[in-house]
Amino acid sequence: MTNLRGKAHQLDKIGNICDQDVIFLLGKTRAGKSTFINDTLGERVMESTASMISDTVAISYVQVSFDGGRLVNLVDTIGFGGSQLEHTRPDLAARYVSILQSSEKRPTIKAFLYLIDITDAAGLDQENQKNLDFLAALVGADVFSSVVFVTTKWANPADEDAREVQEERHSQWEDILLDSFPGSRLVRLDVETSRRSTKKLEADPALAKIERAKYRNNALKVIRFALERPATRPTQLEQEMNGKQGGRHNNLRHHPRPSGQGAGATASSITRPVRPT
Repeated sequence: MTNLRGKAHQLDKIGNICDQDVIFLLGKTRAGKSTFINDTLGERVMESTASMISDTVAISYVQVSFDGGRLVNLVDTIGFGGSQLEHTRPDLAARYVSILQSSEKRPTIKAFLYLIDITDAAGLDQENQKNLDFLAALVGADVFSSVVFVTTKWANPADEDAREVQEERHSQWEDILLDSFPGSRLVRLDVETSRRSTKKLEADPALAKIERAKYRNNALKVIRFALERPATRPTQLEQEMNGKQGGRHNNLRHHPRPSGQGAGATASSITRPVRPT
């Protein structure tokens, strides 16, 4: 059997990897999804970006081993708001439809990590709210308890002014997110350790080893936390594609697709606003 651990592979069908736990990472471009995956491995496997152009151009996954051989497949998705044409929500939705088409009746995705940059002054503005609507429609209310919002890029604890602003922002976001996604949770990444610059780490291999161990420990804490509440039902999108009516979350218009109507209709349905405008 091919050893998949620590290597990035393009994800074509969810059924190919759901023999182990699967966690989807979602969020805006530059939120830190690829960096998070690199942290779990202790090395750079996924490209990360400091620009508004997403380096993630395909939905891919990495298999991570931890806690004495437990395996989890982390799926790195394309960031919302990237500059490429295929980064629009309808096109991303079509990709999810293609990937999540499966004969599996059990939950294929055990948890969702939605990463949010705590330094993003835009916060939960109208555009980011559309991304959250997308997430809600994709997952469905029955799976909200398996959604974990992760705030990233915290300032060094010694920077009291920056941390004060971020703490206030985190508190505001917590009220909104947990109210909008009942049962979901909010955690902080690197809140005690912060992060060193890449340039500094490259210049000091000994320091880099110490810091990467901290980053890996922080990321694995989030993974363990997420897997405490694994999904017990398929996502709303999977239920729709399988023609099921179940679930409390009715914002996807639980109507069977007319004969001959393809998955594109399902893709468009997860880009509709979840909350009244």
